[in-house]
Amino acid sequence: MMTFPENVGYPIGQESYYMLEIHFDNPEELTGIPARSGVAVYYTNETREHDAGLLAVGHKTGAVISIPPNAEDYVVVGHCGPACTSWGIEEAEGVTMFNILLHSHISGRKLKLRHFRGNQELPWLDYDDHYDFDFQTNKPVKPTKLMPGDQLTFGKFTLKNLVFANF
Repeated sequence: MMTFPENVGYPIGQESYYMLEIHFDNPEELTGIPARSGVAVYYTNETREHDAGLLAVGHKTGAVISIPPNAEDYVVVGHCGPACTSWGIEEAEGVTMFNILLHSHISGRKLKLRHFRGNQELPWLDYDDHYDFDFQTNKPVKPTKLMPGDQLTFGKFTLKNLVFANF
């Protein structure tokens, strides 16, 4: 569940479209089990002081993230450099991050989101040393300023030695 700070809202307009993505997990392939899901959206006509937005940091898909044959482990890194945040963050005073979702697919094991300003590394924004695809969730974090020109690096450590079988 994601809860916004009291003075933050997500603007909804007449031309707005939203998508809900739900991952259902049935590893034993059981049949006859009804799927139940839902979402609660709370809204108001009262405009909030600040608008919320979404920033996605990752890496291009393709061969660069294919784990080489016989590799015991592999690291994948995505980088959002100064031009990226300068283009994406128009406010001179920056934006405040208050929630983060680290995401990887099934081979991801350790994830971290690093934050740099100039030549200085700031405290990591988030990390998960025991990532599990089946238990990923949004996490509230200490409100942190992200300024135009900052850099974000998303790294994920993956293990190749995964065995899958359908019985």
